[in-house]
Amino acid sequence: MQAGSLRCLVKGKAADPAAVGDASAIRRFNAHVYGDPRVESVILPTADGLTLARKRSPDDER
Repeated sequence: MQAGSLRCLVKGKAADPAAVGDASAIRRFNAHVYGDPRVESVILPTADGLTLARKRSPDDER
């Protein structure tokens, strides 16, 4: 299983559609991960947020 994590909320700035800089990049990353059917992900609202993602195995159910 492959997995990863990323600081994801940037003090709430990444939630703003008008985000700029790092917050904009993190917003795009989160959207990309969310939209990829090969990946299972969750955002944990601890500290500055944490995106956890793992590659689905062919046997995973939706």
